Amino acid sequence: GIVKEKFNEEAYWTIKKLPLFVESCSAVGGEFRVELAFENDWRTLEGETSFTTDQTGIYTFYLHNLNRNKEFAVNLRVNPPPCRDEVSLGVVEDTTGISDELVSILSGADYDSLRNLWKFPPGKDFAIFIDQQKIIGGKPYQRANIYAEQIRDFVVSKDGNLREVVISFRVW
Repeated sequence: GIVKEKFNEEAYWTIKKLPLFVESCSAVGGEFRVELAFENDWRTLEGETSFTTDQTGIYTFYLHNLNRNKEFAVNLRVNPPPCRDEVSLGVVEDTTGISDELVSILSGADYDSLRNLWKFPPGKDFAIFIDQQKIIGGKPYQRANIYAEQIRDFVVSKDGNLREVVISFRVW
């Protein structure tokens, strides 16, 4: 129903796992710099929007964005230019699931405003629970016929780890 659909729109995000391979650059014999800029407000675990190194190695970034409509874009710069061949970005791995941060924003929302925003039918109410804990919602009146749907899904943390939860959508 509406509640599940809107919850999905508000609470899910995709974590991007991005590998960066930096090999030694003998072309210049001196120093080289690798700069990565994460665009459209994509951020690392630490909340950074860029990364710079002059060391060889394999780096792995877990990137998140609270705005899920923002396209994923990375800008890679290597100085001096001949070293560009020694640096490569790996394949991006996506993990999609519920974001604790977005759920927390949702739980702080005003229920009546949210009902209106979600165009929930007048005279009806809803509540959303995660692992028996109410995230947001009204309080059912006595003798209300409550229709509940439970689903299992995963919360994805900023480092791509998954935690299973039970989400309960209740409507009356």
